[in-house]
Amino acid sequence: MTAEVVVMNKNAVAIAADSVVTVHASNSTKLKTYNTVNKLFQLSLAAPVAIMVYGNAEISGLPWETVIKQYRRQLQDKTFATVEEYGLDFINYLRQMPLSNEDDQYSTSAIIYQFALTILGKTKYLLSDLDLEADNPSEEELCEITTALLDDQLSSIEEMEVLPGFEAVSFSKLAYRYRKIFGKAIELIQEELCLKKKGRRIVWKMLLNLLIRRTFTESASGIVITGFGENELFPALVSYVTDGYINDVLKITEEENEKISRKSGALIIPFAQSEMVYRFMEGVDSNYQRFLGAAAQEMMLGIADVFANAYIKGKQKREVVKAQLRRAILESLRLFDVRAEQYRQKNFVGPIIDSVKSLPKEELGTLAEALVKLTSLKRRMSTDVETVGEPIDVAVISKGDGLVWIKRKHYFDPALNARWIGNAAK
Repeated sequence: MTAEVVVMNKNAVAIAADSVVTVHASNSTKLKTYNTVNKLFQLSLAAPVAIMVYGNAEISGLPWETVIKQYRRQLQDKTFATVEEYGLDFINYLRQMPLSNEDDQYSTSAIIYQFALTILGKTKYLLSDLDLEADNPSEEELCEITTALLDDQLSSIEEMEVLPGFEAVSFSKLAYRYRKIFGKAIELIQEELCLKKKGRRIVWKMLLNLLIRRTFTESASGIVITGFGENELFPALVSYVTDGYINDVLKITEEENEKISRKSGALIIPFAQSEMVYRFMEGVDSNYQRFLGAAAQEMMLGIADVFANAYIKGKQKREVVKAQLRRAILESLRLFDVRAEQYRQKNFVGPIIDSVKSLPKEELGTLAEALVKLTSLKRRMSTDVETVGEPIDVAVISKGDGLVWIKRKHYFDPALNARWIGNAAK
C-alpha cells in the first residue's frame, strides 16, 4: 500500500509519497515489504508538472516507472495549457501502447481472478450474516439462497456506469475470447459456494459486467498528475484509477479534478491510505464515526420498537406508529450528521485550510511530509504489516521555480554517477 499527500495553495503545490511496497513471498501467504520504491516522478522536463502512482506498482505487468519515463522521453519539450490536458495526453499514451495477445490475456486474467475473489468474499460474508447453522438448510436450499444473493449483487452491478471504450463491447465475444479464464474463475468460486447451473450463469454475468463497468479490483493503480499548465496561474490536480487492459481497451476513470482559484485558496488531498489525514483534518477517525452513526441508529430504532410494542394497541396501528417513528428518527439522525459536519468544518477543517492558504512554499513541503509520516508512524505502532514507511520523497512545484526536490532518495550514490546527474539536469 501507499500514503501520498498533495497540499496546494495559490503559490505552489507540495507532494509527498512514501517508499514502501508490499509483496507476497513466492508460494506463501507471508508478506514482505521493501522501502526503496519510487512513486513520485517529474512528468515533463519542460514544464512544472509531476506524477505520482499508488496501489499496484505495475500496469498489466509493466512497471509504472518504465511507462512514465518512456512517456517523458517522447513528450520532450511539448507543453499543454492545463494540467487536465497533461492527464488526457498521458492516458492517450497509455491507450496507444502496443499490447500483444499474450499481454492482453495476462492482464485480463489477473483482473477476472481478482473480481472472482471479490464475489466469493462478499457472498461468503452475506451467507455468514444469515445464521444458516440455526436453520440447517439442505444442499438444495443452500444453493437457492446463494443464487438469490448472487442475483441481488448482479442487479447492483448492472446499475453501475459502463466505462468509455466498453459501450459497444459484445458480451458473447468477450465471453468466448476469455472462456478458459472465466471457466477457471467460476471453478474457484464453486469450490467454496454451492452453485447450480443458474448460479454459475449469474456469476458469469457478474464477471462480464464487472469488467466493463465503473468498479475496480483491489489491485488497481492510482495516478495523480499535478502542477501548472502553461495557461494556469494556480496549481491544479487530476487523478485516475485503472485496472489495466481488458479486451485491448484501457479500463480507466477519472477520480479527482481539483483547481486552486482566487476563491478556493487551499486544498489537502490524501491518496491510498488516507485515514490519518482524515483524523488530522476532521478531528475524528472515519471508522469510529461510522460506528457511532450505525450504533445510534440501531439503538434509537430499537427503543422505538419497544415503545410501540408496549404502548400502542392493535397490530395495524402499531405498525403505522413504528413507520412514523422510524421516519422521524432517520430524519433526526440525518440532521445530526449535517450539524456535526458543519461543526467539524468550522472548528477543525476550516482553521487548517485557512492556515494552508498563507503557507510559504517550504512549509507546504513540510506539511505534506508530516502527513505521510503520521500515517507511517501509525503503521509502525500497530501490529499490522508496515505498508507505509520512510524514506519519503517530497517535491514542491511553483509556477516560477518549476519542480524542486525537497527530499529524494536514490538507489545509488549520486557522487559516483556524475553522468546521471548531468542527464537529469537536461
